[in-house]
Amino acid sequence: PQSHSALGVQTGPITVGMADEETRLSPASPSLNGRDEGIPLLSPSRGRSASVVARDQQKNGLTAFEGVFVPCVLSIFSVVLFLRLGYIVGQSGLALCLTMLAVSYGIVFLTILSISGIATNGLVRGGGAYYMISRSLGPEFGGAIGIIFYFANIFSSGLYIVGFVEALAHNVTALPPGKWVLFACGSGVLLFCLVVVLIGARAFAKTSMIIFAAVMISVISVALNFAYAKPQDDISCPSDVGAGPGNVTCPGDLAYRPFSVEMLKSNMYPAWTVDYTTDEEQSLRTVFAVLFNGCTGIMAGANISGDLKDASVSIPYGTMAASGFTFVVYILLFVLSAASCNRDLLLYDYSYLSDINVVPPMVMVGIFCATLSAALSCLIGASRIIQAIARDRLLGDWFTVFSSEKGEPVRAVFLSWILVQMVLFIGQINVIAPIVSMLYLISYAITNFACFALAVTGAPNFRPTFKYFSWHTALTGFVLCMVVMFYVNTPYAGVTVALAVVLWFWIHVRHIPVEWGDVSQSLMYHQVRKYLLLMRPDAALGKYWRPQILYLATNPRYDFEALRYVNEQKKGGLLILGHIMVGDVQSIEPAHYQANVNALLELARQSRLKMFGEVGIAKSVRSGAQQLLFCSGLGTMRPNTVFVGFYGENERLDQLIPYRTRLNRLHTSIMGRAPTVKEFDAMCARFPVTAANLTTEENPEMTPEDYVGILQDALTYSKSIGVLRNMNSVSNRLDNAKTAAEDHFIDVWPLTSSHLQSYEMLLQLAQILGSTRRWRSSAKLRVFTICSSRTAEAEREAMKKVLKSLRIKAKIEQVISETLSTHELEDLNLATCKEVNTLMRLQTNTCHMYSYLPEPPENLQDARSYIERLGALTVGLPPVTLVHGAAFVATHHSEAV
Repeated sequence: PQSHSALGVQTGPITVGMADEETRLSPASPSLNGRDEGIPLLSPSRGRSASVVARDQQKNGLTAFEGVFVPCVLSIFSVVLFLRLGYIVGQSGLALCLTMLAVSYGIVFLTILSISGIATNGLVRGGGAYYMISRSLGPEFGGAIGIIFYFANIFSSGLYIVGFVEALAHNVTALPPGKWVLFACGSGVLLFCLVVVLIGARAFAKTSMIIFAAVMISVISVALNFAYAKPQDDISCPSDVGAGPGNVTCPGDLAYRPFSVEMLKSNMYPAWTVDYTTDEEQSLRTVFAVLFNGCTGIMAGANISGDLKDASVSIPYGTMAASGFTFVVYILLFVLSAASCNRDLLLYDYSYLSDINVVPPMVMVGIFCATLSAALSCLIGASRIIQAIARDRLLGDWFTVFSSEKGEPVRAVFLSWILVQMVLFIGQINVIAPIVSMLYLISYAITNFACFALAVTGAPNFRPTFKYFSWHTALTGFVLCMVVMFYVNTPYAGVTVALAVVLWFWIHVRHIPVEWGDVSQSLMYHQVRKYLLLMRPDAALGKYWRPQILYLATNPRYDFEALRYVNEQKKGGLLILGHIMVGDVQSIEPAHYQANVNALLELARQSRLKMFGEVGIAKSVRSGAQQLLFCSGLGTMRPNTVFVGFYGENERLDQLIPYRTRLNRLHTSIMGRAPTVKEFDAMCARFPVTAANLTTEENPEMTPEDYVGILQDALTYSKSIGVLRNMNSVSNRLDNAKTAAEDHFIDVWPLTSSHLQSYEMLLQLAQILGSTRRWRSSAKLRVFTICSSRTAEAEREAMKKVLKSLRIKAKIEQVISETLSTHELEDLNLATCKEVNTLMRLQTNTCHMYSYLPEPPENLQDARSYIERLGALTVGLPPVTLVHGAAFVATHHSEAV
């Protein structure tokens, strides 16, 4: 198609090769088709092949019982149930213990409701909590919490293995004492877990079913034992009492009685003492941190959601069933322990359940199986989380080595194994447990917040099949998690939140392109609409005026330098890149129109220009420009300034390809992801290489009358005008200015002060440009006045007064001319334009130039002569902007406050 560089004109799409879908929407590029009808918020099908989706849905196919209920129960029934039950009851007393349990399960229950709401709105792939949060709140929240939840699983796995070893040391007397012996035993157990996980999820499920049966038999044995076990008054102290850092001595009065009311009363209230494993005084906070850790297995099913037959059904009902079951068992065992064991037994024998059992090996089998299965669950869950993060490339392309599209994520498993091995160096349950609780609490908090955000924004496609939740429950869960976090351990909570913020910021500034939407778009939509409605039309006038620009361009391949310059002129305002497709609406394919829109959006993303794209379709250039002038923007966010290229400028220099090197040099860093060569070249391919512009006589799409008519239309809509010429040398001139010894300048030639709107607009735009990062260190402001020698002094004083009133720092230069009168400078006929052009070309060290744009003629028959005058005024100059103002845009000193 033929086009003209002055305006955004084209009869066909910008993008070539539209049949090549891979070029149009590369995997690393966001989907820009804007169509979401009927697609669940968690749908993974966008940009993924049907075979991959089908494989994810059918792989392994674990049921709700074996894939969710069993892993959740085994994760909850682990260290706390078998090794810290007495510690919790003995320190806090039964009444406070049950209260803490109710609070813990209240948080857990609210979180399960939120998990269920998100999980039943669409397919949940591998990664569990990370996948749900990232697809709901976006990659920043998802990545930050995903990494934190990954470490929660890592520390949990280490905690369960330490518990396994503690029970082993208590019951195997042949085991030599010593920290490193226990560490070696833990390493051996972890190696066994590694082998099981590498075999795969199905093997893990089969293993967990056997372990589940053993744990249930052990729990039943413990519960029944309280009914038929004989009283014991001579229970010996464990060998590890007194071996801790404080050498705590055992009182020697460890006794067990079958259900006794007196014993129950004596264990009803707190009795805070020193924990013999850490030699630290215990309190409500420390005990709650350990107790809450025993309720944190609810994500075990969600972690392997990619292996479930129907995750949207299995996760909510399997998790709720597991939570309710374990809650009842905890209450039963807490009450029975408080009614049967004296305080000393609870405080100084953490393995009392096996010591008072008629068949001790039965309890030991339960301890070993529960801790081992929980460690397995966390290890496999951690590997799936890091695999999902790697697939989404949130941590960079280098991290994709931990992803795996086929089979088990072997590298992710080995990474997790190494990290758990490091946790084993801590070696104490009561030290690891608070860390785990903090990591889980913030994960639960953000999960609740994700559900709250989805529910409160009323996203049309958020229609979960699970209905037993609301934004009230989600918000309550979020608040409870945050309050409990900071109450239990304020330093740990502060560090955890700070870590989440740092991770969020790191992922955010890297501008990760993703193929899914997130609820932040809905939240921003609500806020933008709210504040747009609150903005008054007069708020954009006067002292708070800023440029809101519509730039009409043809092909950014040849107009890119001008586009960068216009982007710098907006001063935090609005920039819309407009493009016109000439033709009948019915004759243009919707895909071709969307291709143009996508191309402009992709240009903004790749070049990191903060702009919007608008494409108009009309039978003529002027009609299309009228569409954009009238319809662009929304509310008070509408363009007040229009920039256009110069009519008849034929230079065809490719400005995108040279920018690629500059872009990579500017943006490549650990905190930011520069576009790859492949991505940038794919974007460039959307803007085809064309021959030099046809002359105006040979181009039927753009006539002088159309061009001048568009300038008239802009003034009719009360929009200021900027005409750009010779913009292709902007970057080169700035580069030369940075290395030059002498000063370089932004020149302003007001020519006349009779048109005050244009006079203010020229100075305002020049000041804005000079304050931007690219220009302020390379060019200073310089204002020229053309006057006779007789009026030179008065003109200088007048200009000083104006600059002082506007608070603009600039160098004043006077050009003496006895032939140019004030009337001639206002009229700017052809001869005057040529003479002024001669004076302008005498100036040196100019990076950019501003000058007055004469008002377009009312009679379009004078369009050719008007363009001829503009050409004579600007020929041979540096990059120049001709400006005609339509409003007062500057505040003087007397009215600035």
